[in-house]
Amino acid sequence: MKRAIVILAAIFGLSACATPPPEAHYRLSPGDRVGIMVDVGDTLIHTTSNVPKGKNAATRTTIKRHPGEWGIRRYVTTRLTTELRKTGGFEVVDLASHGIAYYRIAGLIGARDGQWTVRRNREQMYQHLIRKLRLKAVVVVSERRLHVTSYCTEYGCANYYSTGPGLVRVRGFLSHQYFAVAAYQTDVFILDPPANLALGKAFKVLERRRVGRIKHFAPPKDPSEISAAAWRPVTAHIRGYVSRLAVLVAGTLQR
Repeated sequence: MKRAIVILAAIFGLSACATPPPEAHYRLSPGDRVGIMVDVGDTLIHTTSNVPKGKNAATRTTIKRHPGEWGIRRYVTTRLTTELRKTGGFEVVDLASHGIAYYRIAGLIGARDGQWTVRRNREQMYQHLIRKLRLKAVVVVSERRLHVTSYCTEYGCANYYSTGPGLVRVRGFLSHQYFAVAAYQTDVFILDPPANLALGKAFKVLERRRVGRIKHFAPPKDPSEISAAAWRPVTAHIRGYVSRLAVLVAGTLQR
């Protein structure tokens, strides 16, 4: 008899053997300038995957994009701006309004050999943020491919992913499972001295909540079409995650 174990986890973070990030030394005060970059869209993604039935069976996955006026980008920007102003009294600077594209600050600061480092091809931008824009920190929120769940049988395990925020449906042998996915990556760069606070424990704990199972999802008759009402538990999950993220970001910078 086949035994299946559904593992509900959004796997993201450092491996057990990875070097932990170094301690970050920083102090921000009310009135300090904090830049934000929100590189997310207003398209939700519906991913459907079938559980393989047999030793050599392949997982079949279909992806459908649902553009619409979901207001996700505006919500992320508003929640970050509101919390940064309210909690820390910071002056918020939208980097996009200064002509800065996401790719120019992506991966700005990382940890290597127990030390925080500025990426070699980002040094000019790093200096621009400090000297020209007079920023103390930069918060970046972007979309990313995210592991949603795994389904294991006697033949092995199959992993299921979402390429962006939205809904994931896993079609099993006897039932379907639905997951709401807030597929976002966050970076919280302290500029001087450089550090990335999003590599800390509190952010890793929150990231485990990016995936939530929808227990009572009403599937549409036509899987390719999902009504606005059916999307509500998905958008509610995404907004809930973003709200908790904004509180954590502001509280971390304000400490």
